[in-house]
Amino acid sequence: MCLKKYRSSIINRILEDDFKGHIHTSKYAKLIKCSNDTALRDIQDLMARGILVQNPGRGRTTSYRLPERIPAAINAQKTT
Repeated sequence: MCLKKYRSSIINRILEDDFKGHIHTSKYAKLIKCSNDTALRDIQDLMARGILVQNPGRGRTTSYRLPERIPAAINAQKTT
């Protein structure tokens, strides 16, 4: 699995112990300095890869989190 560097940095940020709450499109956009549209496309791609899952809720309350079981490719990337 090939992830762009900034996507890997977002995942690492979410994995940090001091990360508060879930990721929202606007929070993702601020972290990587992109538009909300680009952030949403990235989040949708990460969901398709099984790296993020959507929490219950729609519209402005939509948030995302890591799944209970993190894909093996992400675990391998984190340990290197």
